[in-house]
Amino acid sequence: MNILRLITKPTEDPCIFNVYWTNTIQSPRGIVRVRVPDAMEDKGIVAELYALQYLLEVAEVIGADLAGNPNSKLIVSFGAIKKLSRMSADKRHLVEFATFLITRFKGCPIEVDKKEKWLEGVELAVTHELYADKPIEETVFVHSLGDAHLTSHVVERLAERLSAGKDSPVTLGTAWRMLRNLARQECVKEVDKNNPKTKIKYALKGRAEGRYFLNSSKNWMFVVTDGKFGKTLATAYPITEEFSASLK
Repeated sequence: MNILRLITKPTEDPCIFNVYWTNTIQSPRGIVRVRVPDAMEDKGIVAELYALQYLLEVAEVIGADLAGNPNSKLIVSFGAIKKLSRMSADKRHLVEFATFLITRFKGCPIEVDKKEKWLEGVELAVTHELYADKPIEETVFVHSLGDAHLTSHVVERLAERLSAGKDSPVTLGTAWRMLRNLARQECVKEVDKNNPKTKIKYALKGRAEGRYFLNSSKNWMFVVTDGKFGKTLATAYPITEEFSASLK
């Protein structure tokens, strides 16, 4: 089993935190030093979430191209992080910093452990210095477009579609990996659905219809809209070959 363990400690500066981490059972590996804006609430939790996402996605300390799975355990020092991964926390201002736990890394077991014995008697260096001024955005690369913001809803709906009719459900990690692989293929091109009915439907709601991107090899459609974070992947779904052939 892969393990990523963190414990966060304050420094003399109330805006700077040292996040100690290890990817082994006991031996510490280093310190991620995180600065958090002065106006932000729950600075210690923000620092630990930011360091956790960075170590998983950027530094990739427990594996490249990793996604949520039952064999990658995350051990954190704040109970609120576990609650955020279950979408049961009352700290709504932290949700954006925890998006990665309910999209790409949903399915990883999360434990809370504040014990510091594994740090005793070891001199550690700062391995990374970060500034948590805003969340690390969860995105998916759509060929012919670029990066689009990714929400947990899209990954969950895709997992449901892939699980239909199967004996065992498809994990969110598997769904995320499939989504990423399909969206970035060179055959993905923007298309015009040319459907007046849907254009009218969106117009009546005061919204513009999304942009459609077709993976012509696998017959998958990706719909991108303008959301809070800019370009946002609204949905992804398989289509028939006949429907694909009718698109411009």
